[in-house]
Amino acid sequence: MLKLLAALALQNGSKDRQLVIGPGGESSWFRPYLGNGQEVVEWPPLRCEMPALLQGNVSTAMSRVVKDAVRKLLRRGSRSAFSSSAIDLTGVLKRAGVEVVHFPYQRYFPTSLPFIFEPWDLQHIHLPELFSKNEIEFRNWLYRQACEEASLVVTATHWTKDDLVRCFDLPPSKIAVIPRGAEMSAIGFAPQAIEDTLNKLQLPQRFALYPAKTWAHKNHMRLFRALAHLRDKEKLVIPLVCTGKPIETSLESIQRELGTLALDEQVFFTGFLDEDSMRHLYTWAELMVFPSLFEGLGIPVLEAMASGTPVVCSRVACLPEVAGDAAVFFDPYSIEDMAEKTALVWSDSALRSDLKQRGYANVGAYNWAEAALSFRVAYKHVANRPLNVDEARRWATMLSTQQIRAVSAEQSKHHNKR
Repeated sequence: MLKLLAALALQNGSKDRQLVIGPGGESSWFRPYLGNGQEVVEWPPLRCEMPALLQGNVSTAMSRVVKDAVRKLLRRGSRSAFSSSAIDLTGVLKRAGVEVVHFPYQRYFPTSLPFIFEPWDLQHIHLPELFSKNEIEFRNWLYRQACEEASLVVTATHWTKDDLVRCFDLPPSKIAVIPRGAEMSAIGFAPQAIEDTLNKLQLPQRFALYPAKTWAHKNHMRLFRALAHLRDKEKLVIPLVCTGKPIETSLESIQRELGTLALDEQVFFTGFLDEDSMRHLYTWAELMVFPSLFEGLGIPVLEAMASGTPVVCSRVACLPEVAGDAAVFFDPYSIEDMAEKTALVWSDSALRSDLKQRGYANVGAYNWAEAALSFRVAYKHVANRPLNVDEARRWATMLSTQQIRAVSAEQSKHHNKR
């Protein structure tokens, strides 16, 4: 979100404005990040609860007749599901001259203004075992309602667009694909700065990196078992650095697993790191391993490639589309495959060099300046403003039903042989 705001600010003309409403009513912290033509709207949190009348009735496997009936109920019950201040907020935005509301997260409030909604992924449908029944029902209700009421739905990948068409019966013409850039990239650090970070965090000189919170779908446990497999079966020890704030509910199970596998001195958890420290680790890591079971974009893959870090990652969801031919892929449910592919890249300097160059070439298609230009076109379209020739061409590309990019058999064979 901050990267998009920064890119929009750089492109803003004298008449362009963006008003920002912080998630959960926390708006003030945005101020230092805002640029030309941007300001904050202070507003208390908007509470949303699924109407009791619908609880237990929303299913992903409904017949068309039941779907239609539920949709009518959703529309009828939607207004009472949100705090009444949503209507007041719409009035404030209209008086401020707002023409389009953009919800960049998987939350929204009903508004009579035309709006863009971004359902980042439908993980709850693909991995229902990781969610409670109430969470699944709430997500299905909220995402479906927001998608149906939205003037435009936006996703970051073609895979997610296809998933929304499959799961929610949305027309492809209502979904625009706008790729995003990496959140960070290497910027030429002095070796001493990197050494200082390694010393501060007490990390080894050579390591693999996994930047992810410990959500269940991030698949840390299988990665630990893959490392233990390599140590015990192949006599290969690969130190692993895990960044990101651990999820409280997973701490005990992670500590227990590391103890059981005797990996306490091989796996390093750093917790949340500032941006410079993260850049240092991306720059220095031998590789970034990404065993996630599901992603709507996979920003760490882009960050690693932008940093010149070789990528080994899951062959699931949108990741083959995002990584293209610039990664070595594995089955995230197979400990042996994960271990084999990680060891392959770890042990082959020529392959790492090749992946580094492929990563640089691949990540060039993902940048925030282009994303901001595409969102400008989306805003104009939703506001019913005319598009010029270049904007019309970009709009057509955003709506295209381009085939999802995947690693070809030849590329896969090439990488797996190295």
